[in-house]
Amino acid sequence: MKKDKVVSSALLKAREDLEKALLFDAAPMAFAAASGTERYGFENVVGVGIGEKVAAESETGEPCVTVYVIAKAPRREVDSEALVPASVGGVATDVVAVGELTAQPYRGRYRPAPGGVSIGHIK
Repeated sequence: MKKDKVVSSALLKAREDLEKALLFDAAPMAFAAASGTERYGFENVVGVGIGEKVAAESETGEPCVTVYVIAKAPRREVDSEALVPASVGGVATDVVAVGELTAQPYRGRYRPAPGGVSIGHIK
């Protein structure tokens, strides 16, 4: 049990570090990179989470930090600052292409509001 807690702490720390490097610290650079360069940069990264490493389209059972991107690209086409390292703090990483993410545009009226539906004042 103690080993699981150490692994979980390392996994959470690795996720926080990668999230900070690719999303929060990179935000000003992402806007500059979107100016028409041919390379993939920070604007391609849409999220960071924790998951299972996937190899050859099957889960390996190894916990990892997952970086979600709009499109996967060969390493040579990615800006060096935006490259996802193979591991962070000894924890493996994985890159998953998810495409463009958008908020759900549909708004509805539910009476009564079921669980999972956000309620608030509509203007």
